[in-house]
Amino acid sequence: MASTSSVDTTSTQAPASASGHQPSALIVTIPESGTDFLRNTLVRNFRLTTAVISNQYFPIDQLRLFETMHFAAGKRVAATHIDPSPINLQILDAFIQRWVVHLRDPRSVVLSWTHHVERLWRDGRHHHLLFVTPRPDPNYHGMLLEDRLSWQINHFLPSLIGWMNMWIRLADAHPDRILLTEFSELRADEKRFVEKLADFLGLTFVTGGYASAGHMTKSADFGSGDIDEWRAALTFEHQQAFKDAIRPELANRFGWSMQ
Repeated sequence: MASTSSVDTTSTQAPASASGHQPSALIVTIPESGTDFLRNTLVRNFRLTTAVISNQYFPIDQLRLFETMHFAAGKRVAATHIDPSPINLQILDAFIQRWVVHLRDPRSVVLSWTHHVERLWRDGRHHHLLFVTPRPDPNYHGMLLEDRLSWQINHFLPSLIGWMNMWIRLADAHPDRILLTEFSELRADEKRFVEKLADFLGLTFVTGGYASAGHMTKSADFGSGDIDEWRAALTFEHQQAFKDAIRPELANRFGWSMQ
């Protein structure tokens, strides 16, 4: 899969049925889509160990070769924001048979991300903002929420949409390798969603069935958890900007109302 037009099927990670043990689970998530919740849920239900296998930047992130090799041995879970760059796909082809790409409505992502950036600044964790480009302007944190949202729509949203579109094209071309999921599926039925991931990745429940890892609505990394939480915060101008950025076919595909 060095490009979107070809697939190398020689990856070394085998499904559980072939290897006789729990495979590792790679979850590629769009920021602010429940990344921590998903990772914790997989840890609890499949007795996996958390692993960090990338540099953790966004929107351009790179897998670490030797960490990915170790990860492929099985019984681990990694949640990353990696992009489908040629080097990442080359490493995935060599070691990872299947993985999940998890998306969310960009309006909710931007709203949750704006609040997250402010929390990092308020807590004194300024260096964490260097993981994402572009970094906010020096006067950003003195702006009203409405103006901070405008800044993120102008600067963060384009890279968000580009990242998402690249993964969607690749997932559509290789559905046998990539499971494409969306936040509303998780929100609607956690148990069914996790069972879907387990079936695709070849994971076996160690508890005899689904066990919740907590309440999504209390998780800090995706806001309230409501599907349309953005409606109360975005102005008409904000919503119009999102309409211009989100292709109608994309909105229709995932049921994102543009009204």
